[in-house]
Amino acid sequence: MIVHGARHEETPVSPPMQPVAQGQAVRSRRTSARLSETINLNTRYGKPIPRIVPRDVSIIIPVKNNQKGVDSFLEAFFATHDRAQWPKEILIVDNNSSVSVRVKDIYLQRGLPIRVLACTRNGPAAARNSGVQASLGEWLLFCDSDCSPTASLLTGYLNSTKQAIAFAGHVKGTPTAYLSRYYDDEETLIPYRKPDATGADFPLYVITANALVWRRAFEECGGFDESFHGAGGEDVDLGRRLWQIGHIEYEPASVVLHDFSDGFVGLCRRFIRYGRGNRHLEHATGIRMRPHFRGPRKRTALNMIAMLAQYIFMSIGYHQEKYQEKYQWKYLAGMDAGRGR
Repeated sequence: MIVHGARHEETPVSPPMQPVAQGQAVRSRRTSARLSETINLNTRYGKPIPRIVPRDVSIIIPVKNNQKGVDSFLEAFFATHDRAQWPKEILIVDNNSSVSVRVKDIYLQRGLPIRVLACTRNGPAAARNSGVQASLGEWLLFCDSDCSPTASLLTGYLNSTKQAIAFAGHVKGTPTAYLSRYYDDEETLIPYRKPDATGADFPLYVITANALVWRRAFEECGGFDESFHGAGGEDVDLGRRLWQIGHIEYEPASVVLHDFSDGFVGLCRRFIRYGRGNRHLEHATGIRMRPHFRGPRKRTALNMIAMLAQYIFMSIGYHQEKYQEKYQWKYLAGMDAGRGR
C-alpha cells in the first residue's frame, strides 16, 4: 500500500512548451480565423490506438487550496466505483497550496494507489504536466478538484464504441447549486462541436474537468502549454494541438458533477479567467478568441442576467490580459534597448 497522505513528491519536469522568456519581446500575431475554422475534422491518427481498460488509466487532479474538494472527489469515487472499475492510480498534484493537501487514511487503506505530488510551477497546466510525468497509465484521465465523479466516469469511456486519441466527457452542475441550471443550459463546460460532411458532431477541444487522452498523443502534441498560468484556455489549446495529429470524440456517457456553489461571485471570477485564457490563446496563435455577446439558449430571467455577466466579465479578463501583454512588450522592448540591442 502506498502511503503518501501527508507527504509530497516533487516531480520536476521541463515544460513541453516554453513560455515567453524574460527579455524576449514577442508581438501578438494578427488575428485571423476562428477556432472552428482551424480544425480539420478529417484528421486521423495513422497507427493503432489501444483499447481503454481500467488498469491502463491514470486519473490526474491538479489542486490549489481545495482540501475539501479532494476529500469530496475521493469519497464520491469510492462510493460509485467497485474494485473491478478502479483505475491504475489516482494522482493529486498540489500546486502551491498554502496548506499542503493530504489524502485521508480511510482512502489510502482501500488499496488503490493514491499519490500526492507537489508542483511548484504556477498553474494547472504545469500541475497536469507534472502529474503526467509521474503517471504510469496508457490513458490519462484529467479531472478537477471541484468535480465529483459519478458511477459512469470510467464506464462511459470503457463502454464507448468510438475510437479516438482523446475524448471529451460530460460535465454537469451539481443539482444543489442555483446557478447549475444556467451552466447546464448553456453547456459552459461542454466543448463546442462542429459537424463533419456526414453531419456527425465532433468536439473542437477537451475540457479538463473530464477529459481522457491517450498518453502517446499527449506526448506527441507537447502536453499542456505552461505559459497558461490560470485555469482557462490551456485545455482549448491542448485540444487544438491534439486535432493536428488525430481526432477527438465527445462521450456524453462519462459524467462528472461540477460544484458551482461559489454562486455569482464564482461566475464573475470564472469568466475573468476564461477571458484571460482566450486572449492568451489568441495572442499565441492568432486565432480569434475575443468574447462576443449572444442571448442564452434558454431565455429565463436568471439566464439573461447570467449571460450578460458572463460577457462582461469575460471581456474584462480579455482586456486585462491584452493590457498586460502590451505592458510586458513595452517593458521587454525597453530592456532590450537598454542593452543596446
